[in-house]
Amino acid sequence: ASGQEISLEELVEAAGETQVLFFGEEHNDTVAHFLQDTLYTMLLNRFGTVALSLEMFETDAQLVLDEYLAGYVGESRLKKDGRAWKNYKNDYRPLVETAKEKKQAVIAANAPRRYVSMVSQKGLNSLETLPKASRSYLPPLPIYTADSGYYARFKDAMGEVGHQMKDDVYYAQCTWDASMAYRI
Repeated sequence: ASGQEISLEELVEAAGETQVLFFGEEHNDTVAHFLQDTLYTMLLNRFGTVALSLEMFETDAQLVLDEYLAGYVGESRLKKDGRAWKNYKNDYRPLVETAKEKKQAVIAANAPRRYVSMVSQKGLNSLETLPKASRSYLPPLPIYTADSGYYARFKDAMGEVGHQMKDDVYYAQCTWDASMAYRI
């Protein structure tokens, strides 16, 4: 909270006072992914049970992810049906394998791309038109979007393009964010 550097050991001890620990990363940063796996392993060694939530897997991939963790299907099936990202092998596989070895839950947290794309093309209200089974892969509707500070930071993060894009792209980002928060 103070911005002071601490060791991983100190971080693990401090995590004992929390329910959720967010570890942000650049998706293609192999060093950060190595650090994630190291921290995850340390948390497991200290606390025994730690659920892992991954943005990489979409909510409609939860079943195949669970089947893989339980040993019902192989890794090639997980990668195919789970639509694993191209950097799965080096960056995310170690986390999933650690969870599998330690019999830990892995949460497929991201909203399915097809629904996020729908929002960016047709607006946030288009989610309300989906069948009930489709909406089961989303957080409860309506999705909250009213934080003007977040909206401004999102536009700034997108740079010049961000200030020209339509609001539905922002609402698509809110759909992703709400899905991940809800799954956690």
